[in-house]
Amino acid sequence: MPKTNVFSGVNLEEISNSCTGKMQSPKARHVLCLLLFFGYFMAFMLRINLNVAIVIMVKPSNGSSADQSHASSAVCGPQAPPIPTFPPFVGPSTTPVPLLDDEENNNTSYDDAVSPSPLLSDEMGEFEWDELTQGLILGAFFWGYLISQVPGGRIAEVYGPKMVFFVSIVTNGVLCFFLPLATRLHWSCLLVIRSLQGLFQGALVPCLSAAAATWCPLEERDRFISFAVQGAIIGSVVSLPLCGFIGTHLGWDAIFYISSLISVFWCVAWWVLAADTPASHPTITQEELDFLKENIPQKPKETAKVPWLKALTSVQFIVGCIACIGNDYGFHTLLTYAPKYMKSALGFDLQQNTLLASVPFLSQYIFAMIYGTVMDHLLKKGYQLMVVRKISVGFSHLLPAVGLLCLSFSGCNVSLSVGVLTFSVAMVGAFSCGFFQNPLDIAPNFAGSLTGVMNMLGSMTGIIASPVAGFALQNYGPLGGWQAIFLISATIYALSSVPYLLVATGQVQPWNDESKKDDTSSNGEIVPMNDVSHIA
Repeated sequence: MPKTNVFSGVNLEEISNSCTGKMQSPKARHVLCLLLFFGYFMAFMLRINLNVAIVIMVKPSNGSSADQSHASSAVCGPQAPPIPTFPPFVGPSTTPVPLLDDEENNNTSYDDAVSPSPLLSDEMGEFEWDELTQGLILGAFFWGYLISQVPGGRIAEVYGPKMVFFVSIVTNGVLCFFLPLATRLHWSCLLVIRSLQGLFQGALVPCLSAAAATWCPLEERDRFISFAVQGAIIGSVVSLPLCGFIGTHLGWDAIFYISSLISVFWCVAWWVLAADTPASHPTITQEELDFLKENIPQKPKETAKVPWLKALTSVQFIVGCIACIGNDYGFHTLLTYAPKYMKSALGFDLQQNTLLASVPFLSQYIFAMIYGTVMDHLLKKGYQLMVVRKISVGFSHLLPAVGLLCLSFSGCNVSLSVGVLTFSVAMVGAFSCGFFQNPLDIAPNFAGSLTGVMNMLGSMTGIIASPVAGFALQNYGPLGGWQAIFLISATIYALSSVPYLLVATGQVQPWNDESKKDDTSSNGEIVPMNDVSHIA
């Protein structure tokens, strides 16, 4: 058996052949997977750049006495109210801040000892938005995002993912370029821009299911999907510190101009190298084409109508949606508020917090690549599909719940907080081998449409999570607010995993094949996509 790299499933024999002169062109499906990886990378850069920029854009609050009381405890330190159960504060340098008053400390206050980045000072903030307004702005992306999930998935399913993905990134890049202008006109214009960006990004996740159903045999699917979707995570890893660096040195508006420019390069590569199906790919080898035809069930030539009533009332589909809702709520909270948590709760400046906020997502990428390869190996060894799926849901839901529960009581212990946050986010990486593949498992003919529905329901949590976090921070102060945020996320993670763990079977549902009951494959039977027995 050829050896494979654990991170990407690359055939090491092909590398060896290339080094000895036996140069082989890369497989078309591997190129597509790489393009999808960078497509999600680009999508998330265009999506989360505002999460970093808003830290620079907004002036620190100097409002009411209530606001001031909360602001006084905005950074862990001597000004924070004493909470006996919390460990003592350890600053970004891991050196405890001395609890001395101004006279005993030569009139050097805590604010002087832990000085913020110059771009975070009062005079550098351009907009006066309270926490609720910021939560509304950060959640506006999901207003449009949830609308386009189902139609985008169906379009990709029927016509192919190439044009859908291309239009999404092009439009997002253009909107990103004009975002600073819209923001300075009025913050409501920013809401419109962000909701439009969400509208055009909504089809991207269903596109992956549509592409996997057409391009990927089951024995490679965990690695294919894990690698492609983790482009979003690497996009976060790179974008958080990059946007922090750009914002610190060039200003917040440069974050959006540069992000827009970078998107152009991906659009060119995607348009030239991607294809909707193996048969339409201009450079695919006959060997690979034959392999895919043999190992991927062919869809009927006439596109079947989605049996919406049966699908939406299917218990197997519903339990996957519940797991998706819980996972998305926790992930959206962590992704949107990680930079803010690093700054307002742990006391890091902009460049420090964006760099540290990217570490958990880098850990998720590494974990997901290894995990996906291990799960593919278990399937090849004969383990049942649902063993793999339910183990994955345990990793992606229950372990982050435990981590967030610990994080809610970690207080001002910086090392513990960063470590637990990194663990929690890393474990989420198992989602691509778990509930995320439920539409492919139970209805491969309609995987794009059903993934759109599932992701739409999950995306609704983005509309809720940001305002809930903003409300908690504004009404309970930094320490109480962050504790509430993490406890809520932990509870939702745990509860949403239970139905899938108890009920899911992963079997192709009867309504998936209604349109071809009388059809048979070339060997006289229809082979479901989650049957690995026919794969050599």
